[in-house]
Amino acid sequence: MFMGFFWLLFLVIIIIGIVYFVQSQPSGQKISGFLDQKEDPLEILKVRYAKGEITKKQFEQMKEDLKK
Repeated sequence: MFMGFFWLLFLVIIIIGIVYFVQSQPSGQKISGFLDQKEDPLEILKVRYAKGEITKKQFEQMKEDLKK
């Protein structure tokens, strides 16, 4: 009997979590994952260079690789 109560409680907690997550998203905003992003690879590369994440040499090499 205790196990049945445990699973019911677990299910209720999961449902509450899902409802909370969905309601916390701003209305009209799409929940997107990595594959949904349609950004230009060159733009991403420029942003990484601007942030200092990569050196100029790395930037130039990656840019050439993207042109291939």
